[in-house]
Formats: sequence, structure tokens, C-alpha cells
Amino acid sequence: MTDRDDGKPLKKQYFTDISPPAVELGFENTTAFRITRHPISGHYFPRVLAIASWPGDWQQRQAHFEQLQRVRPNIAARRFDIWSTFNMLNFEITQDVDVAFNPDKVYVFGAYWRGESTSSPAFTAMVNNISKAGGNVVFKHDTTYSMFGYASVPDFAMITEWDCQQDFDLYYQQMGGDHASAMQYSSELYLDIRR
Repeated sequence: MTDRDDGKPLKKQYFTDISPPAVELGFENTTAFRITRHPISGHYFPRVLAIASWPGDWQQRQAHFEQLQRVRPNIAARRFDIWSTFNMLNFEITQDVDVAFNPDKVYVFGAYWRGESTSSPAFTAMVNNISKAGGNVVFKHDTTYSMFGYASVPDFAMITEWDCQQDFDLYYQQMGGDHASAMQYSSELYLDIRR
């Protein structure tokens, strides 16, 4: 999400209006990361990466959102008034994911779109090379959805953990750039996990 300067006064009222009926339908705000450093790759420099959850599968997610729109029919228009960029991805998670973030480590979120010539094993190779370089893949998913009106979804996304910036830089110089360039598009961001 990227805030519009003229939309800031509207944000508080948006959440006041939208949050209660969404919570009644099972919506839960999980966490949010500030993005304070320049992106590693991609064309977006958002201020926030927010993670939330809805109960059930993808079809139930759509049904919940349709029900929310019946109660608050102007959600999309209000988002345009507040944010100049509001991209939403949906992951259908079939088991609990529990990640503890350490403020002494470096975390990178990556979303990747396969090109026509990019094979499925490219993702496996990327994950293997991250592990070989000392990184830890704390979240990965290769099935994403996007509701109508949002950006096309990546083929896979992940969050990696690194002991220090130097470890990540060395990996990225040796392999990361090659992996990203092998994709049709990538968007990689440092997650600021300081409280």
C-alpha cells in the first residue's frame, strides 16, 4: 500500500467503517511490516506490507468479501481515495504458519512471476541456493490468487531470513540477481521488523 498525501485524513474513518463488519465475518489483522529501505528489485516502493487472514478457502474468501461489499459497497472507491497503490494477494494456507522474527536478522520478501521460458524447477533451485548460502526460507507459497481489479498475481512468493546483510549481499551478488532476472518479473523488499 502506498498512501496518497490527500488521503491520510480519510484512512482512520475507512478502518473505523470497514473493520467491524469484516471482523464479524472472520477477518483478522495478523501483522504489518514497514518498508523503509529501497526495494531490491521491482517497480514498487510501498510503505507497508500488511498480512491479514480470512477463514476458509478461496471460495469462502470471495463469499466473505462479497458479503462485506453488500454492507460497505464503496470499499474500492474509498481505497482509491486513500492509497495510490493497493495490491492484494491471497494465499490459501492449509496449515498453520508460525514465524518468529528476530530484529537482529535481515528479512526479505520476494514475489516472482515466471516468464514463458522459466521452468518450474527455477523456484526449487532458488530455494536450494538460498539454503546453501546460509539463508533460511521462513515462508514460501506457490499458489496465489487475486480478486478482480488487482494486479496479476505472482507464481510464487517467499520470505527469507539472513543472519546479516553481508550474507544476503553475497548470495544476491552470486545467485539472487540471476534468479530474479530469470523470471518475467520480480518484486523483492526488505522487511523492517523493528517495533
